[in-house]
Amino acid sequence: MTDEIKFKLYVFRYSGNIVSGEFVTLAICLVEDSDHPDRFVGFEAMKNWSRLKGFFPKADVEFLKSWCRNLADEIRKAKRSVELFQTLENSSGSIDVSVELRAVLSHKQPEAEMKFLTNSYLR
Repeated sequence: MTDEIKFKLYVFRYSGNIVSGEFVTLAICLVEDSDHPDRFVGFEAMKNWSRLKGFFPKADVEFLKSWCRNLADEIRKAKRSVELFQTLENSSGSIDVSVELRAVLSHKQPEAEMKFLTNSYLR
């Protein structure tokens, strides 16, 4: 059995209708809660963008795809935890995306936990 690992899970949701509370999860980022330089950092964006368009026909899908690619690049560039967390927490300032932070404890290997969360959030 693997030791328990602490993670921070960032969930990025596009909210096309604030009044109704409807949203679609665009991406997730799983970060091992550690300052080790080799800590696990995983990022995954949705693959089925037609799902977003189905829920929110007026959504600018190309812009949101680009936003996710840019965020993934920023995550890869961030060297220290402080930089990474600032990037993640401030990532939605200019568009209708909310960032939700959750703590995750897991006995799985980070890659397995990331796969499980991707399947849960980004179907």
